[in-house]
Parts: sequence; structure tokens; C-alpha cells
Amino acid sequence: MSGKWRLSLIYSLRGGTLRYGEIRRMHPQISEKVLVYELKDLTELGAVERIAYRSMPPRVDYKLTPKGQLVLQLIGHLQQTEQAMQVG
Repeated sequence: MSGKWRLSLIYSLRGGTLRYGEIRRMHPQISEKVLVYELKDLTELGAVERIAYRSMPPRVDYKLTPKGQLVLQLIGHLQQTEQAMQVG
């Protein structure tokens, strides 16, 4: 899973479903073009599910899939390992 922002985006979705605008506000340092590309790629990889609603104004939500949850668990294990290494 390469891409500068992918792990950060997955981590952002750890709390549940987010609207596109919420993700955008959480990551102001990512250009809109790159954010759209990364979310599309994560969706194609099966880590994130894109939910589009037929409403006005248009609404799009994103949430982690089971694959995305697995990546999130791996991030957690890496954080625990890093903390253990700092203590020891």
C-alpha cells in the first residue's frame, strides 16, 4: 500500500463513516486532486468503501472495509512496537 497519504486517510476513517468534506477538513495539506485520487485508489484496492447518495446536494461517504480494518490493525501494531522500542 504505497502512496504518501493512504495510511493517514485510513487512520482518519478509524472512527467510522465520514463524508468527503469531513475528510477534506481533516487533511487541509492534501490538494483536492490528490485527495480524490487517493480515495479512488483506496476504493479500488478494497480498503475503503465509497457510498454515494442520490440527494441534493450530492453526498458521498467513505468507510473502511474489512481490508481497511486489517490495515488499521497493522498500524496499531506498528505503533505498539515503536512504543516498546522507545521504552526498552
